[in-house]
Amino acid sequence: MEDETKEYLEAFKKGNIEKNKLISTEALLNILEDLQSAQRQLKESERKYRLITENTSDYIFLTDLSLRIIYSSPSCSRMGYASEDLVGKSIADFMAPKDANRFSVLAAAYASERAGKPDIGRSEGRHKEFACMFTSKDKGWRVLDSAMILLSEDDGKGNAVMITARDVTEKRHAEKILKTTEEKYKTLYQSSRDAIMILEPPTWRFTAGNKATISMFRVKDEKEFTSKTLWQYSPKTQPDGKPSDIKAKSMIMKAAKEGVNFFEWTHQRANGNDFPATVLFTRIKLEDKDALQATVRDITAQKQAENMIKESEEKYRSLVETSPDCIKLFDTRKKIVFMNQGGFREHRLKNLEEAKKFDVIGSLIREDKKKMLDALDEALKGKTSTIVVRHNPKESVRKACLETLSPVRDANGRIYGVFGVSRDISSQKKVEQELSHYKNHLEELVKEKTRELEKQNIELVRSSIDLAETKKELEDKNIELQNALESFKKELKKSEREER
Repeated sequence: MEDETKEYLEAFKKGNIEKNKLISTEALLNILEDLQSAQRQLKESERKYRLITENTSDYIFLTDLSLRIIYSSPSCSRMGYASEDLVGKSIADFMAPKDANRFSVLAAAYASERAGKPDIGRSEGRHKEFACMFTSKDKGWRVLDSAMILLSEDDGKGNAVMITARDVTEKRHAEKILKTTEEKYKTLYQSSRDAIMILEPPTWRFTAGNKATISMFRVKDEKEFTSKTLWQYSPKTQPDGKPSDIKAKSMIMKAAKEGVNFFEWTHQRANGNDFPATVLFTRIKLEDKDALQATVRDITAQKQAENMIKESEEKYRSLVETSPDCIKLFDTRKKIVFMNQGGFREHRLKNLEEAKKFDVIGSLIREDKKKMLDALDEALKGKTSTIVVRHNPKESVRKACLETLSPVRDANGRIYGVFGVSRDISSQKKVEQELSHYKNHLEELVKEKTRELEKQNIELVRSSIDLAETKKELEDKNIELQNALESFKKELKKSEREER
């Protein structure tokens, strides 16, 4: 009976049923039962696919071979479109021109295949995937990853096109940002003046190094650099005497456990030369695995500068401590925070603790206290002052000092104190006083001599007047004598004439 039913169905499908051929009732019931079962399966399948279609987040379109939309999934509402906004219109109208052309060319190939024309459709393939720009109603242009599939009937010829698309706009934007970020960090990595390298477990060998690393360790390339470990780029022991391999592993384990580790290290270049460096280990993730990024900075110049500063500090410390001058440092409250040995001796102090309690202003005589306070204020404003101050004998072994007060600035130029140097000028002041006394004495002598000279001058003037008067008298008498002589001569001549 089963064979009879199959034979009848095959003949029915082919249209070869004889008009007068009858089948048994049982066979007919089997046929009806099979049809009902197939119908139920079809409805269930339709229900499942409808649920998938209506609930998927992807966009699904059914179009005819001219790309006119005959169905759009409810998910299209996320682009602002209702079904009536799309159905009946060409899907190409919603695409960027370049993408619309690609879809149209493929649809034309499908239509040609359907019409039985040269098989240009198969050369394109019945399934095509590409990205396209699709305009939404309220969000502008969106980037869609789409797939175009030719749907076929039983004859194998396509009669409709299904287009599935997924909005990847945010994804592409994120990928672009990620790519830009990766390029930026790659540029930073390669252009960094610090040596940056990667160490990976379990051997903790180097697996990467930037250009600065290659240059720093004097190796040919990254491949040569990554052939060794951290401790193989180090002398046998570190400055503290510990073996480099043991200490290096300890530093690596600390960074792996705590996430970061910063320390000083003595490295060794490929040519055997040692150099001091700082190393910063940072734990990072590489392909979901823990690794370490090492940032190494050559501090040779820094160490040399530190040594020079240390030598300079020792030199100037020696000069300060051995100076006979009182050298001190005031804070912004005008309190002493440092004083040298010369200052201890001047003010009869034993140590710095006593110096910090010492009242410099109070050690001065009353007339010079304001002068000192004003000079300190000027120094805190950035001006250097030089003044002469005098101490009370109980507070200082020096009677007078030449005080120079200068501002002290930090690296940012901010004034944080006053540097004072006090030089003993007591003997100088004594000499100045003696010179002043001698000067005054000389001035008195000069005044006395001047008075004597003025008196003598008056007497001389008087004598000059007397001489002048005597001279006048003599001149008058001389005139009288000359007149008498002339008269005598005349009388004499007259007598001589008379005698003749």
